[in-house]
Amino acid sequence: MDTLGKLPWSISDLDGDHLVCVLSERVPADYLAMLREKGISYDVAGEFSVDLAEAVDQLGEHFGIRTLLLEGGGHITVLSFKPNL
Repeated sequence: MDTLGKLPWSISDLDGDHLVCVLSERVPADYLAMLREKGISYDVAGEFSVDLAEAVDQLGEHFGIRTLLLEGGGHITVLSFKPNL
């Protein structure tokens, strides 16, 4: 989850697992170009911040993800338990 496109990825995998970034519409075009150049997949879910419910739906639709482990800081934890995101 990277609402503004600030994470400086240098490779397209984490310990052999393909990296998929979930972004908001606020991410600059040059950041998206950098992800494409590095072969990093991404999904845009949410206008001003990442819409977690939309992101989960899109990850299933676009990448066939049926099981998801979500780890993160306090912001993601709070979003995970809010209804009607």
